[in-house]
Amino acid sequence: MSEINEPVINWAFFVVLLPLAIGTAIAFPAWWKHKAIFGNLLGSLAIAAVVFVLIWQQYGAYARAQSDCAQVFVTACLSITGVSQYVPYLLLVLLGWVDVFFLLVISGIVEDRLKPRWFDRSQL
Repeated sequence: MSEINEPVINWAFFVVLLPLAIGTAIAFPAWWKHKAIFGNLLGSLAIAAVVFVLIWQQYGAYARAQSDCAQVFVTACLSITGVSQYVPYLLLVLLGWVDVFFLLVISGIVEDRLKPRWFDRSQL
């Protein structure tokens, strides 16, 4: 059972911070050009791509563990059924949504920092 969850535990740093860092790095040039919506879209797509890769990696670990059990003819090995087999994937998706939320918060902070540079109240 530990083999299935091992990639997520070993990659905890990547699951939480790597998607956010990549999304922010991709979105920042658009934010700098005052295109916040486009930057948020690019950053969110980058986060979704990284989370998809992590889910695929987790599924590969699960399939490999199932295959190893089948090769040694162990019938009761990893008989995970129902919703519990999807918990690692749902957790990764939830963390991806949390990363998107923080990306939007960072976008607002960047937008507020850039506003004094180009916003002129005298033109109101």
